[in-house]
Amino acid sequence: MLKTIKFVFEKEIRQRSYYIVFIAILLFLPNDLGNLFAVLFASTLLTRELENKSFSLISTLPISRMDLYLSYYIFGASILLFSKALYFGISKNSDILSLFGSLLFFAFFYSLSVLTSIKGLGGIYVPISIWLVDLFLKSNDLIKDYSIVSQRNVFINIISLFLFISVMVIFHFSDSSNYTKNKNKLFTIIGLVFVFIVVALLIANSLR
Repeated sequence: MLKTIKFVFEKEIRQRSYYIVFIAILLFLPNDLGNLFAVLFASTLLTRELENKSFSLISTLPISRMDLYLSYYIFGASILLFSKALYFGISKNSDILSLFGSLLFFAFFYSLSVLTSIKGLGGIYVPISIWLVDLFLKSNDLIKDYSIVSQRNVFINIISLFLFISVMVIFHFSDSSNYTKNKNKLFTIIGLVFVFIVVALLIANSLR
């Protein structure tokens, strides 16, 4: 397990060092804008490997898929924790429960993206859709404590943890030959435009 974690950290830092610095800055952003980039990061962390030829090379290494699944989560969660801890330190907010909730929130969208990628649905579209639904639902005072992003409810915590463990088992026993890449360019472009519109609205709202 430790060797796999070392492999993932070295691989990601060597290949995507500038991206990691960039995403760490984006994760530092407060509230919904930072959460959006956390969802995007979680949804592309391992699925980027699954949906291109690099995973076929990784799968030839003597690495357990379960270890790989956990290692990519640990890598992503480390970047997330660094940014959140830095934000809480600067804002003088020592909310440990919020940090724990961020880990569960990240685990939910990370595992969901892996699951949808395995099923050939693309790793990013379903997580983003659920995040958008959650964004509108948590504005309702009656159900805001059931937000997947906020993770303020034990029931939601259990769901996130259950999904993370379930997908880990599914991924471990899945046939890598079934991993498919979404090649619908029009769908991809529409999805990206939709994300950019949401980002623009969030930025505009935060500047008010």
